[in-house]
Amino acid sequence: MEDILTLQEIEARYAPEWVLIGDPQTDESLRLQAGKVLFHGSDRDEVCRKVMDSPPGRYALRFLGEHPEDVVLVL
Repeated sequence: MEDILTLQEIEARYAPEWVLIGDPQTDESLRLQAGKVLFHGSDRDEVCRKVMDSPPGRYALRFLGEHPEDVVLVL
């Protein structure tokens, strides 16, 4: 899982899981474009724990499944 993948490649391989992406590449609006998949799984808490075990750096956490309509995401 050390290859740099585009967001479309990541979605095709890992949906509908949570994905931890290292060295995220973003566009000028900071939208995720590509990166290295470091870990993936269906349990968000497990994926988040992997961030805590990782060295300092830039990471992105992405959910690749469908969000229920009654859920509000706050960033």
